[in-house]
Amino acid sequence: MPYCPQCGAEVSESDTKCPNCGALLRPPQAAGTPDTEGEAATTAGAPQPPTPAPATTPSSTTAAAPTWAIWSLVLGILSFIFCPVCAPFAIWTGVVSNRQGENNGMALAGIILGIIGCISLAIAIVVGVAYLLFLFGIIGAGLASSKFDIILPFLL
Repeated sequence: MPYCPQCGAEVSESDTKCPNCGALLRPPQAAGTPDTEGEAATTAGAPQPPTPAPATTPSSTTAAAPTWAIWSLVLGILSFIFCPVCAPFAIWTGVVSNRQGENNGMALAGIILGIIGCISLAIAIVVGVAYLLFLFGIIGAGLASSKFDIILPFLL
């Protein structure tokens, strides 16, 4: 049994149009036109493979790139290596990524690196404040005597 070249549905040999999609199977023959027997026998007897469906555009089939997850990972790496100030933003973009359904490893890695960056930022702030308190405590208390003259230039 032959197949429609447009949609791949089975059609009878006498059909000139596909009953499924309405595509023209072969032009209707005029009354006086002879039919070529050899050609009709070879094409009508052999099953025709179905024609593939029309291709869809790539943008409709591919998923969107997980942009929030990528930003979370990039900010997490930056906060871990260079700038701990980026750490809260890495956590925030990772949470946004998870809420949008982009549950993948990049968002989780960004959140973890952001947490580590926040911890290092907190440690840096505590050490900096302690250093300033110690420095101004020595100077402000008037303890800059002869025994602190050796240490004081290194603190400034």
